[in-house]
Amino acid sequence: MKEFDYIITGGGCSGLSLAYELEINNKLENKTLAIIEPRLDYKRDKTWSFWKVNPHNFEDCVKKSWKKFSIKTSTGLNYIKCDATPYQSIDSHLFYKKINNELSKNKNIKFFKNINDLNTKNSFIFNSVLPVTDNISKLWQHFYGLEIEVEENIPLLSSTKGAIVTPKPNFLPYSSSIFTEPLLFLPKQKSSPTTICLTPRPFMRTSFIN
Repeated sequence: MKEFDYIITGGGCSGLSLAYELEINNKLENKTLAIIEPRLDYKRDKTWSFWKVNPHNFEDCVKKSWKKFSIKTSTGLNYIKCDATPYQSIDSHLFYKKINNELSKNKNIKFFKNINDLNTKNSFIFNSVLPVTDNISKLWQHFYGLEIEVEENIPLLSSTKGAIVTPKPNFLPYSSSIFTEPLLFLPKQKSSPTTICLTPRPFMRTSFIN
């Protein structure tokens, strides 16, 4: 069985980010690294969104960045600027492509689908896979709802104001929603077919402004 100096279990955002940082900071010059990931290939499967509070190496993977947003409550609407800490969304396809292109340059980095294929006795192992002990999710976020695909852009009815909203062709909205009640939101960026996000209408809603 093959031996590696380092083993990363899980080739998702966390595991790939670690491998990328090790590589670009020359920590793998005389070391070997195995990444355990069962997927057959990397496709666009998600978007990671976050407040940028520190510099990072994935600015070229950011599909959208917001420097102002609005907070709507029962008492009114407030607009807030966040130039120093913009809200960013990273496209997983660009992220995967960037990292895998870099890792492929190092012949000492290999991908495996099962850790049982390796001798792990003398390896330093980083486990990025969360343990699943029951059916109750330990992860929470404020974004939830349904995505509906249609063949072309269509006007949308906003349940908040009762008005027809025609989406901008390159506008990628994001809504941080709390509480309930349906709200039909805007389609995502240029795509075919168009994706429409049906999100809950909250008592307090945060909307990022293009």
